[in-house]
Amino acid sequence: MEEGELYKYMPIKFAMAFVNKKVDIYGVVIGYEKPKPTKRSDMISTMTIMDMSYHSPGLRLLVFASDSEKLPRVKTIGDIIRLHRVKIEVHKDGFNAVANIRYSSFLLFEGRGGTSYIPYHSSHDKFTATSHDEEIINSLRSWFENFPIDSGKNDYTVPIKGIRQGVYFDLCCKVLFVHGISKSVSIIYVWDGTDAPPKEFVMKPDEEMDIHADQLEESLIASLPRNILCKFPCVGTVLRVFTEMQIDELLRQLPGIERWVKLRNMTCRTQSGIWEGVMTHTSKVSILSCQTEERYERESTERLESESTRLPQWCPKLRESITVTDCEGVRFSTLMDIITHSQVTYKFRCLVRVIAALPGKVEEFAGQRLNAENHAEYFYRVRLTLEDPTAQIHAYLYAEDADKFFTGHPAADLRSSGSSLNVLKSKVSKLLGIAECTSEEGEKRRICNPPWIECCVKSYYIDKHSPWESRRYRIFGTTLKG
Repeated sequence: MEEGELYKYMPIKFAMAFVNKKVDIYGVVIGYEKPKPTKRSDMISTMTIMDMSYHSPGLRLLVFASDSEKLPRVKTIGDIIRLHRVKIEVHKDGFNAVANIRYSSFLLFEGRGGTSYIPYHSSHDKFTATSHDEEIINSLRSWFENFPIDSGKNDYTVPIKGIRQGVYFDLCCKVLFVHGISKSVSIIYVWDGTDAPPKEFVMKPDEEMDIHADQLEESLIASLPRNILCKFPCVGTVLRVFTEMQIDELLRQLPGIERWVKLRNMTCRTQSGIWEGVMTHTSKVSILSCQTEERYERESTERLESESTRLPQWCPKLRESITVTDCEGVRFSTLMDIITHSQVTYKFRCLVRVIAALPGKVEEFAGQRLNAENHAEYFYRVRLTLEDPTAQIHAYLYAEDADKFFTGHPAADLRSSGSSLNVLKSKVSKLLGIAECTSEEGEKRRICNPPWIECCVKSYYIDKHSPWESRRYRIFGTTLKG
């Protein structure tokens, strides 16, 4: 480092006594938000810093500049910042350090585990530093080496498994992909290795069972191409988080793809029965320390490696499935396993919920066709919408596979089959988890809370010239009990 003027760096606790005066300080960054525009025409970067003299809750630092390129770009929590000519201000019974690049300056150094004394980012091309700076950096690195790292969690932090509609919370998650869907709206695809809660569906008595049959058009697999989906984890929910931000601005807010971040003060909603995250104008993106990122990565990937932990977290361990399959010894696959499988045609065993059936009326499940002898015969053709924490797919019950599924109720003219139709309706209602209830206002409703079932699914294609584009799914080797 260059030799130069020996600045008098104050411990943060002492500097806070110099209200409305400019001071020179060093600090360890324990909180950082990417630059964003202010209500004026400039940009602001906000962070929290601390040192040995003041580490709870830390000093809030506001850095202003004419554009974001001039603001500090912190790589990771725990890095060290040197500040010259920052003003100490009182704000709502607390203290802020305010820097403006017009008269202030900063240097950023690697923190814990770092060895270099050359800053990786500076506010100005020229700067001065002495051996005294090296002593301070060494002291902060040694002290912070044994300081308990922020886990990223607080009273507001919840995993994807704990999200609730209309409640604001913080989410520590891995950024998998970012997608701009319009000039003003972008989507962040995030994951933490846990499963979003399964949804109940409320229906009016006269609504049919296909009310949610088309929600797949709003789902994850409909919004992204296969080559992107194949990069996603096959266990745990990938949550789409919507933000009213242009893609370029959003990318500046994020530390990068495949990095863990904390999304602060976000909320959730359901759209056609599918969970969506929402970032509002008060939501923020915070980076995490390397140690915290490593811990989250380790904890989440552990689930991918175990057969037992790959199962849906909301599925009872001691469950009584209402189906039996011909593939009892086959390992369970998630729906994302199926979607991203390397072969177009394959057979799988799944643990899923059936959330919709098309046609919506059981009496329309069977149609007529001509058999090999040119005689009319009835056959089942039903499309079920399957759901697990990773995805949703349409899977068809067709002909002999459907006969096996509805064992004891062969395809027929269901409109005139009397008691057989009533039994079949009862079985399908059980499959969809339909229960009759009455609201507080006395209105009759149907609650759909489908049970978890085992089923066998095979993939196939209908156009040999475009097998992936024409890929479909069909249920086979499965019987609905009762």
